[in-house]
Amino acid sequence: MPPHLPQELIEAIVEEVPTGSLPACSLTATAFVTCSQRRLFRWMSLSNIPAYERAAKLLASSPHLGPYFRYLALNLKDVPSDYGHLKSILAGLPEIEFFTISGDYAKRNQIGENPSLVDFLSLATLRCFALDRLADVPATLLARVFSLFEEVHQEKPPL
Repeated sequence: MPPHLPQELIEAIVEEVPTGSLPACSLTATAFVTCSQRRLFRWMSLSNIPAYERAAKLLASSPHLGPYFRYLALNLKDVPSDYGHLKSILAGLPEIEFFTISGDYAKRNQIGENPSLVDFLSLATLRCFALDRLADVPATLLARVFSLFEEVHQEKPPL
């Protein structure tokens, strides 16, 4: 029987593995799978409908990955306010700490019209929230955001 390494040592080893090598690392031994996946799935950035569809499929087929994500960036420019995949994605990410929503100044944003998005802002783990390239953010939403988060950022529109 091979010697047993403490989990702390395994985590320290995996922390030193370059990001590009993490998929291979996760295949070397079952002890490395969770640590490697935790690093591989730390952040998610979704900028178009195909990316939202891939994320929804990933979280549906491997729900254990959802709690690994800490950073989420959503570009809502081309996403309809009633888009079902957005609701399922947000429901599958219970540990997000840093959340950015971006859009397009030229288009009306949907932040106040999407209940799952508004509810997601109450996630207990959220620490930082950023708005980028959004106009007409509802005042009630901004008041709520300012009362909930340690940090809030809004990018100023270009002049």
